[in-house]
Amino acid sequence: MNRKEYLAAQGNVQKDVTTLATTLKTQLAVLPETAKVGEELKVIGFRGESLNDLYLICTKGEDEEVYELKYTMLTRKSQDGLTTPNEIPCSEIVQEKYKDKLQFIYSIAKNMFIPALIELLLDKTIVLAGEKEVPAVFRGVPTKTKIKKFALIME
Repeated sequence: MNRKEYLAAQGNVQKDVTTLATTLKTQLAVLPETAKVGEELKVIGFRGESLNDLYLICTKGEDEEVYELKYTMLTRKSQDGLTTPNEIPCSEIVQEKYKDKLQFIYSIAKNMFIPALIELLLDKTIVLAGEKEVPAVFRGVPTKTKIKKFALIME
């Protein structure tokens, strides 16, 4: 199919980027890879107004690549409710590196309101201390998801 045929068949090709959906206007064009166990993230801010669209804005690595961490990743548990970040073991490498400087976010978040937790994390460094793959079902399709254990690094 050439350009003329495509335009005739589709008819809805846009050239004005202002017509993009509002939700796309603030999205990064290339999403950074997910954090790996042991990787540090410096929390520099947040965005969003509801729990479903709340993100911590972090930087990672020496080049300070911007990374958006969905808030629910900090507190996600398995769909059956049996696996929470508390049940995930801390990586031995992370435990050895930070020793008693780790404060696990899920443990402290259970007794806090969201604004207080975000205020606690702002301008601090967090680390992905462990993760576990668990079964999940999305839109009726069996799949797997990862439950992540994040920790605040206390200075």
